[in-house]
Amino acid sequence: MNTVDMIIFTGVSAKMPVRSIGAYAVAHAVRKTGRSVQVIDFTDWFSEEELLNTAKRFIGPNTKFIGVSSTFYQSEDNEVHKDAWMDKNFIIGLPANVVSVVKKLKEERSDIKFLLGGANSHYFKEYSFFDAVFHSYSDESILEYIENNHRLWPKIQTMSIIEGEDHPINVEHLTHRWEDNDFIFPGETLPLEISRGCIFKCKFCNFQLTGKNKLDYLRDAEILKDELLYNYEKFGTTNYTFADDTFNDSTVKLERLHKVVTELPFKINFTTYMRLDLLYAHREQIQLVKEIGLRSAFFGIESYNPETAKLIGKGMASTKVKDFLLELRNDHFKENINFVCSFILGLPLEDLASMRQTSEWNKLHDINSIYLPLFIRSKARYKSDIDSNYGKYGYTLEGNGQSWTNEHTSFNEVLKLSMEFNKAHNCTLHTWFLFSFASLGIRTISELQQLRFFGNPPEVEKEAWDRLARMMGEYKKKINGQY
Repeated sequence: MNTVDMIIFTGVSAKMPVRSIGAYAVAHAVRKTGRSVQVIDFTDWFSEEELLNTAKRFIGPNTKFIGVSSTFYQSEDNEVHKDAWMDKNFIIGLPANVVSVVKKLKEERSDIKFLLGGANSHYFKEYSFFDAVFHSYSDESILEYIENNHRLWPKIQTMSIIEGEDHPINVEHLTHRWEDNDFIFPGETLPLEISRGCIFKCKFCNFQLTGKNKLDYLRDAEILKDELLYNYEKFGTTNYTFADDTFNDSTVKLERLHKVVTELPFKINFTTYMRLDLLYAHREQIQLVKEIGLRSAFFGIESYNPETAKLIGKGMASTKVKDFLLELRNDHFKENINFVCSFILGLPLEDLASMRQTSEWNKLHDINSIYLPLFIRSKARYKSDIDSNYGKYGYTLEGNGQSWTNEHTSFNEVLKLSMEFNKAHNCTLHTWFLFSFASLGIRTISELQQLRFFGNPPEVEKEAWDRLARMMGEYKKKINGQY
């Protein structure tokens, strides 16, 4: 049994076979220095005892770092962190098995540095048992810390704070490799970074690298081609989730990727985030994304209310939005590509009647849609304009800052409304759900696109869960060296 220099815990807290690219991007950066790294994924499927025993298999005298990627973890313990956004069921936080295992390992090995990173690391001041917390992208900052972890970093409480912005990344020449000890399943859907950042700066968005120029932070086309070929030859991978905040932000970018993909000796399928208004304004993009392999798109519409949409940075007229959604489905995408539209309830200038009209129109026209309440994160490290200037937009914060009111409604009211709308919409399988099911290998993507979130035949759901349980069982056996 080989021990490793670094271990990283990650998962999605969604019980589906979806991998988050962040933990593996850090692992790849560290591996390139000659150090060994073991990512322990799908920790949602491990009991505390299983996770502890698995981690101990890789811990030896050479083990210096144990990291936790926070990006998609959720905790049901609402006392963990009161400044994070939450809904009725979940709050951003680390799951109990991960927290317990980290604490136990820290007691046994005080010489190991315990690290916290990922998109939500800035929420976790309460987890003081970590030695260092990494903000922003960590591909370069992790290397600086590994080489100089004994120097005096800025601190919050007892944790060193490593700012990713202080260690810029050359995204154009960013490479990635999945390794044998990542235990990729044959034909599994994998995440693939196309670029980082977004050319827009919507008023509700607290993502990093917003407002970039169109071709900033874009990975080199030949590097992407090499990665696609490697994944196909090694794992048979043809299905991808493209990690890109706005995939169609530039026609030039799509043309470059189109050239890469059409030169491959196989076809790919992918899902990603896209802007509907850009697709409308640049119709040539429709054929490009079809030929690249788009099978399901995520459109952040957010509101059909004209004044609201214009204010937040979604200025396309609602009549055009609705007409174009129907045109895309009926004339361009047809049965080969589906999409989902997201809507944020409680945005400025929109009342409850308008929100209900949105839901009713989507339901009438069978538009795949998901609904979220507006979260105002006034104490978060990375803030949207609404987070920073909520008073200017007509919001008053209440209690510990998780709830708000405005002239039309409240957080609690739109939270209940979002649950009501989501339950009322019987969507087809789309985006990440679609490609997660595709990883199970129980249906083709075309067949899966005919299924619905609700009302699926019981045998389909049973087959999916049985296959998922087997896959997770296989993963745990492989990572524990049992076959």
